[in-house]
Amino acid sequence: MLRSMPKTYKFLTEQLKSFDFTKHGQTGDHTFPNMLSLLSANSYEDVRQWWRNGVPQDAFNLIWNDFERAGYRTLFTEDKPSGGGFYWTGNTFLHPQTSYWNRPLELAMEQEEHFLWRERSCVGTRPITEYHLDYLVRFLDTFTDAPVAGMAVISEITHSDTTRASLVDEHILNFYNTLAAKGHLERSVIMFFSDHGSRWGEIRKTYNGVIDSRNPFLILTFPPWFLEKYPDLVRTLQTNTHRLTSHFDTRLTLLDLLYFKSQIPTPPYRGKHGLSLFHEIPRNRTCADASIPAEQCLCGVKVENYISTASPVVPTLTQALLSAIKQKSDPVQCEEYFLGRVLQVGILALPAPNRTMAQSTSVYSVRLAVEPGGAIFEATVTMEPETNETNIGNSITRLNMYRGEVECLPSPKQQMYCYCKRNRRFKNRQGVIQ
Repeated sequence: MLRSMPKTYKFLTEQLKSFDFTKHGQTGDHTFPNMLSLLSANSYEDVRQWWRNGVPQDAFNLIWNDFERAGYRTLFTEDKPSGGGFYWTGNTFLHPQTSYWNRPLELAMEQEEHFLWRERSCVGTRPITEYHLDYLVRFLDTFTDAPVAGMAVISEITHSDTTRASLVDEHILNFYNTLAAKGHLERSVIMFFSDHGSRWGEIRKTYNGVIDSRNPFLILTFPPWFLEKYPDLVRTLQTNTHRLTSHFDTRLTLLDLLYFKSQIPTPPYRGKHGLSLFHEIPRNRTCADASIPAEQCLCGVKVENYISTASPVVPTLTQALLSAIKQKSDPVQCEEYFLGRVLQVGILALPAPNRTMAQSTSVYSVRLAVEPGGAIFEATVTMEPETNETNIGNSITRLNMYRGEVECLPSPKQQMYCYCKRNRRFKNRQGVIQ
C-alpha cells in the first residue's frame, strides 16, 4: 500500500494517527478463508468439517448478525458480485448478508452489456471505486443518529495487478476527506484492509513478492477523542502494530468495539481463534497461535538454498505437485496438464519452533510450468528422506493469470487449475498447434 497509495497512507498515518499493523498475516490463499476469519468465528479448516460446496452459507453466522442483534443497521457492497468474497466458490446465501445489500443491483449491472466498461473500472461514466465508496458515505449520511456497520469491498481494479492501486489513491483519499468534512470520523472506527496479499504478476516470482503475497494490510483509524480518552489502548494498539496478527484478531476487536467497556463478557460467540487488538499480543506469538496456516506463515520463511533442477529429488517433488494439480482439474472440460519445465526448487529454512522436524523431514518450495497453456504453479512440498513420501499443503498458488483460457468453467476456484479443451480446438482452427 505504501508504494501504490502514498497520498492515502500519508494522510492516514500522519493526519489521522492511524495504526498500521505491519506484521499482519493471511489465513488462506484466496479471499474465502480470509473473509471467514474476518467475519465469522470459524477458520476454513473448521467449516470444512461440517460444510461443503453447494450448501448455503447462512450457517456461517457472520458478524453482521451480532451487530444486528445489538441494534445496528448493516451494509455490505462489493464490486465483483459474481466472484467476490463468499461467491468465489460459486456458493450463495438464502438471505441477504446485511440490512442494506445491493447485490441484486450489482449483478444486474454486471449482466447489462456496456454498463461496466474499461475493464470493469467504471460504472457508466463513474469510477467503480468512487461508486461504492459513495454508497457507503450515503449510508452514513442517512443514519447519523443510529449505530451502523458497513463494509465496501473494492477488489476488481487490483485483483490482477496490485500496482493498479495507484489508480484509486485519490479516490480513497477523497473518501477519508469526505468523512472528515461530514463529521463521520468523529463517531466512527474505520478499518482499511486487504484480504490477502498479491497473488499474480512478475513481482510474485521475487523474494519481495513472496513476502507481499502473505502480508495483507490492516490500518485502523479511531476518532481523535478516542485517542485522547484511552491512552492505555493507544499504547497497546501501537505495540501490536509490530506483533504477529491476523483477521481473527480483527474480528475480536470488532466484537470488543460492539460492546466497548462492557462490564460483562460480550454476548456473541467469540470462538477459539484470535486475540483482540485491544489486548497486547505476545511478542513470541507463533503462526499456530494466530491461526495462520503453515503454508501462509512468514515467520522464518526463507529459502536456505536453491537446488539444481537436475537433482535426484526434483522428479519426485514435481510429480507430487503435478499430481495434486491434476486432482483439482476437471477432466471433462479441461486438458490434462503435463510438465512443461521445472522453474525453481528451494529448500526452506524452518523457523526455530519447527527445527526438530527438520531432522526427519525436508521442506521444499517448488515452482513449475505446465502445458498446455503455460500455467505457473507454486507450492510447499514436504518429503521424508528415507521413504521419499511427499505431502502438499492445502495451498497451491497459481502465479500467472488465466483469463481467456478457462471460461468453460463457472467459478474461479475451478478455473485456476484448467486449460479448456475448446481453447485447443479453437487455436488449431486458427492454424496454431500447441
